[in-house]
Amino acid sequence: MSLTSIEILLDGIVTPSTFHEAPRAKPEGGGVIPGRFGGGAYWANGALFGRGESVFNSHKNDPAKQIDPVSAQDHLKGRYLYLGLLQNAHFGHFISENIARLWAADLLSGLDGVVFYALHPDQPVQNSVLNVLRFLIPDLPLIRIDRPTRVERLFVPAAFRFPAGFVAGHPLMRDFMAAGVARARKDRPQGPEKVFVSRAGLAREGARFVLEAEIDRNMRAQGYTVIHPEMLGAAEQLRHYADAHQLVFSEGSALHLYALAARPDQQVFIIWRRKTVFPVFERQITSFAGPVPKGDNHVLEMLFHRRFPGANARAQSLLNFAALGSDLAACGFIQPSGWQAPTPEALHQELENLSDAFDVGPAHQALSVVSEG
Repeated sequence: MSLTSIEILLDGIVTPSTFHEAPRAKPEGGGVIPGRFGGGAYWANGALFGRGESVFNSHKNDPAKQIDPVSAQDHLKGRYLYLGLLQNAHFGHFISENIARLWAADLLSGLDGVVFYALHPDQPVQNSVLNVLRFLIPDLPLIRIDRPTRVERLFVPAAFRFPAGFVAGHPLMRDFMAAGVARARKDRPQGPEKVFVSRAGLAREGARFVLEAEIDRNMRAQGYTVIHPEMLGAAEQLRHYADAHQLVFSEGSALHLYALAARPDQQVFIIWRRKTVFPVFERQITSFAGPVPKGDNHVLEMLFHRRFPGANARAQSLLNFAALGSDLAACGFIQPSGWQAPTPEALHQELENLSDAFDVGPAHQALSVVSEG
C-alpha cells in the first residue's frame, strides 16, 4: 500500500467519536498528557482500519480496535469519500488539520458524497467550515456520521500531513488546491498587490493585539488593502491571497488558508501574537511551494483574560510598535518614514480600558520598561 493510495472498503463502517478528552499538564510537571478522541473507519467485519486514523495536535485518536459489525444499523448506498475527523467548532484546526484527504475528490469519479464525524457531537458545524468545504468540493454532499454507519463503498485516501497533523503540500494536494484557486480567480479582475490580513474585527477576547486598529491605519497609509478574513468567504480570501505580491498577516487561522494558495514569488510577513514562534506556519507555507515568511517576534507581553487564564486564544498581545515598524521597513514591506507608533500614553490608556476583563499589570510594566529605555 503506497503513501498515495486510495483504499476501498467494501461495506466499510464509519463510527463517530463518543468522547473527547482535552490535553492536560502532567501532575509532576514537565510536559502534557495528550488528549483523546474516538471515531474511525472499519472493515466490514468490524476490525479497525488503521489508515482511517485522524490526527489532532496534542491528541490521540483512540477508537476501539474491534466493534460489533451489527452495531452499524444505518446504511449508505453508493460511493463515499472518507474525510475522518472534522473540527466542527474551530476553523483554524479544521483548515490546518482536516482537509488532508480532500485531494482524492478530484481523482475519483461517481462519488455520492463525503463522510465525516465531528469532534464535538453536540455542536453544529461552523458556517466558516462549511463554506470552505462547499467551495473546495462544490458538487459533493457532506454527510455527517453521528451513529455507526455501514457504507457500500468507502474510499479512504492517504492523508497528506505532518506528524503533528497539519496538512502538508504533497504534489497531489497542491494540484487539488491549484484547481480550487483557479476556480476562485476565474473571470475575476486582478486583486490588490499589497494585502494586510487583520484581526482587528474580532471580539475583545478573540486573540487580538492591543490597539490593532493602529496597525490597520498604518498599513492603509502604506498602500495596503486591509481585509478581515472572518467577513469573507473562502473564494474571496483565496483570490486575495493568490493575487497579492506582498502579504502581511496578523498571526492566525488565515495563514493556514493562505498556505494552500501560496506562490514562491510572493513576500509574506507575519506579525506574531504569541511570545513563542511556532514553526508550523513556515513548514506549511513552504510545503505548498510558498516563500519563507519574514518577521521577528515583537510581543512585549500577553494580556490573559481573567476567565481564561493562560489561554493564548483568548488573550490580547501588547506589541512593541516601533520595533514592528522598523522590522517591516527592513524587510521591504513599508517605507520607514510613514510608520507611526502609538504613544506610550495611548497604549497605557488602552490597557486601562481592557483592565475590566484582562490582567494588564505585566503589560503596564513591560511597556514602561520599553518607554524608559
